[in-house]
Amino acid sequence: MLLERVESSGEPQARIACALDSPGNAKLLRRLLTGRYQLTEAFDDRLHGDDHSRFDIVLVDPLSLECLRDRLSRYRERCSPVVLPVLLLVTGSQTPASWIRQELGHTVDDVLRIPTTEIELTARVENMLRLRSLSLLQAATGRERDNVVRALRTLNTCDEILVRAREEEGLLARICQAIVATEGYRLAWIGFALDDPDRQLAIQASAGPARGYLEGLPVHWRGGVLASALQSRQTQVVTDIAENPERMLSSARAREFNLRSAIALPLPLHGGTLGCLVIYSEHVGHFDREPRQLLERLARNLCFGLRALRVYQESQRQAAEIRTLAYADSLTELPNRLSFLNHLRDLVRRWQEAGIAGAVLFIDLDSFKVVNDALGHQAGDQVLRGVGQRLRRLVRGSDVVARHGGDEFVVALSDVSRGRVRDSDSVDTKQAFQIKVQRIAERILQHLREPIRLGEHEHRQGASIGISLFPDHGDDADTLLERADTAMYEAKNGACGHICQFHGEILERRQQRLTLEGRLYQAIKSDQLTLHYQPVFRLDTLEITGVEALVRWPQPDGSLLSPAAFLPLAEETGIIVPLGEWVVATAARQLSAWRAAGHSLQMMVNLSVRQLHAANVTSGLADLVRPHAEPSAIEFEVTESALMLDPPTTEANLAALHARGFRFAIDDFGTGYSSLSRIKDLPFQTLKIDRSFVSGSEHSGKGEAVTRSIIQLARNLSLRTVGEGIETEQQCHFLREWGCEYGQGYWFSRPLPADEMARLLAAKVGGSV
Repeated sequence: MLLERVESSGEPQARIACALDSPGNAKLLRRLLTGRYQLTEAFDDRLHGDDHSRFDIVLVDPLSLECLRDRLSRYRERCSPVVLPVLLLVTGSQTPASWIRQELGHTVDDVLRIPTTEIELTARVENMLRLRSLSLLQAATGRERDNVVRALRTLNTCDEILVRAREEEGLLARICQAIVATEGYRLAWIGFALDDPDRQLAIQASAGPARGYLEGLPVHWRGGVLASALQSRQTQVVTDIAENPERMLSSARAREFNLRSAIALPLPLHGGTLGCLVIYSEHVGHFDREPRQLLERLARNLCFGLRALRVYQESQRQAAEIRTLAYADSLTELPNRLSFLNHLRDLVRRWQEAGIAGAVLFIDLDSFKVVNDALGHQAGDQVLRGVGQRLRRLVRGSDVVARHGGDEFVVALSDVSRGRVRDSDSVDTKQAFQIKVQRIAERILQHLREPIRLGEHEHRQGASIGISLFPDHGDDADTLLERADTAMYEAKNGACGHICQFHGEILERRQQRLTLEGRLYQAIKSDQLTLHYQPVFRLDTLEITGVEALVRWPQPDGSLLSPAAFLPLAEETGIIVPLGEWVVATAARQLSAWRAAGHSLQMMVNLSVRQLHAANVTSGLADLVRPHAEPSAIEFEVTESALMLDPPTTEANLAALHARGFRFAIDDFGTGYSSLSRIKDLPFQTLKIDRSFVSGSEHSGKGEAVTRSIIQLARNLSLRTVGEGIETEQQCHFLREWGCEYGQGYWFSRPLPADEMARLLAAKVGGSV
């Protein structure tokens, strides 16, 4: 039979299982305990069932104990460490004392001899119930202690993982594995809320024998324990999933995977990111106070670690982006100049160690600015990308292609099959290698000239290539790159075709140019230059109507350096701008002196491309002239080819200067490729016929026809004409006969210094133009 002591609330407080073979003992027991306990269930099976959790103590007599000894031992083992007390009821003559001593501590915990009183029986039962309660409390304390120890061990393990973590995905997986392995939990997973209307969570990591619970399960936080944790940002515990099914996702599935209790720990991160660490146990009520506190601490540490890791990863990403920006060209996706130099230094070291030859190719695209000006920068970018792709296809994997900057590319050729220089230093070996490099350069030019489609246009890109060889032209990266660059400029100048290999004379000429550049700058600064003036005659009266100012550079030996020797250098280096300003100011002063002497002249001054495109060119030139003469007395000569460079800027500056009163002449007409439709709209007053056409008119019928056509064109455009380079009377007669109004050349006068020009003017009374 089963006796229960019931509290006032109706809940059973204690249950006694009685297995008594003696009817008298059962009758006595029922009589003595009737005041405190009541019979709630017949125990006819005499404890033959397996549900030992339904009672707190067991009362037996000797006969029933003999039958139930094995079963009671099994019950007591299953309850361990909780004690299942057993009280043996014996009569004074029924059982020997030795047998009772043998049973005590093994099968039974106490013995009560019958007959007895109600007080004694009640006291014995209450003592055994206290033993049961103390045992339950001790077991609970032990479990809690074990839980705390395991939680501390988990916390320590996870902290070590956090310290060593370098990437988030692996960190989360190791955290889940550590929680499950250390605590013995059934399942642990970490997820982050997605920004979507369904409030889904993306599971980033999971571990445990019950991972199958998550397979195919739509995880969301629209309600239940996950929603409570994320919305309140407070820990949520489900002590018994079976009793709170509405708080769990698929509670039936949870029971299937033996998930009895759960804890949801929110993971609030920076930037509004919400995450959750969810842990499941196979025990009811597992997440009590102290384990919960330690797991909350773990969650806080995990949040801190994730924040620190994301800051670290962002810094790594930014550092990688900075490295990419520092070492790669974003347009062509090729290495940039800095990266190429690093590669080249490594290659040179390997070339030296392996004793092999190497080469550097410096490639500069020809007339690339025309593409940008005519079709726009997007088309120019497309050309640069296309060139980069072609170069990569043309070289081997061991070679390096980079964008040096602007429209310049560099290639480092490194391949042992292309020639060895240390094993054999023969001329044949070196020449064979040079020939191979030359062929590679020629192949590059050939492929670059293949058409590139730019919208409706088809573009063929030319290039100039300079070559330097290791070890002949340098044994370090910087020298090899510099000398390939030097050779490229030689190729660009057309001195040796589109491909030029470095040699000593190039360096010598560059040094001379550098020296000349310094001397020229100093000459301008110290006013060492001088102007000569070539008169312009009216062909019908041979009166001097104007002069052209031409710069000369006196040398220490008394000779004069002609403009052809230094003006190209000045144009290339930008010195042409201060040089041109000096010429304009000096010519204006001289014009002022001659006009004061009674000579009404027009002063012609050559204007370079750089001057025409310089900042503040309009006000700058006006400020140089106005202190000495009216701008209308100055006629600037602009070459026809200069009109093709940056047409919008050229036209705007010409119009602005013309508005200030300056006049303009087209110089060397017929030698460029300017458009007549553009010339007719520009503010020109004079057309100067190039000397090649003037001299050709004397010896060739075609030359004569071309000159007549130019004169007729100028007349139709209402431009006056000046024939240049007249050296014979026949040329003068021809030009005058066909309507050319003015002329200059050695037949009239060579360019003269200012004092000689003054004497010539005094000898001839000039008229106005």
